[in-house]
Amino acid sequence: MTLARQILEVSESVNAWDEALIRQAETLVKNFRQERIARQAEWFREAASRGRPRGRHNIEAWCPLNLFARLHNGSLQIYWQLVYRDRTTKSVGYKHLAKKKTGGYDLRRLLAHAKSFERDLVAEYEEDAQIQRLRWAQFIRLRRDLVQMADANGAEGALMKRLRRMNQ
Repeated sequence: MTLARQILEVSESVNAWDEALIRQAETLVKNFRQERIARQAEWFREAASRGRPRGRHNIEAWCPLNLFARLHNGSLQIYWQLVYRDRTTKSVGYKHLAKKKTGGYDLRRLLAHAKSFERDLVAEYEEDAQIQRLRWAQFIRLRRDLVQMADANGAEGALMKRLRRMNQ
């Protein structure tokens, strides 16, 4: 088996990894939301046991911080947004939180937007999201390197041509 053929086979198997990484990111988002809903329900139960009625618009339970994941222009984005409702139009709006230059989010700023019952959850999931972002970056680098190797060995390179001529 030639080097060019091996590069092609590795490249094909690596291209299947993107679906797995995307699924992991979507699962991360889904799990965050489910765990936050469970903690929010627990907070409501504790508030009711202390004698506080649940109320329709309890500001203490409003969780504006949300985790999102999407594939955009060939890039996997895992990001945090603040969700708010416009007071006059009652429409839902989103505000992106800024990342640090290193690619992750400033944990102090994230926790400033998180409610008391979800702070440790936000910290845990941001750590997991940062790992997912690093995995995606490594995957992109690997795929780019494989494309460069395939281009360099596309015609099986000058060395391989010489070897073929010598074997004929």
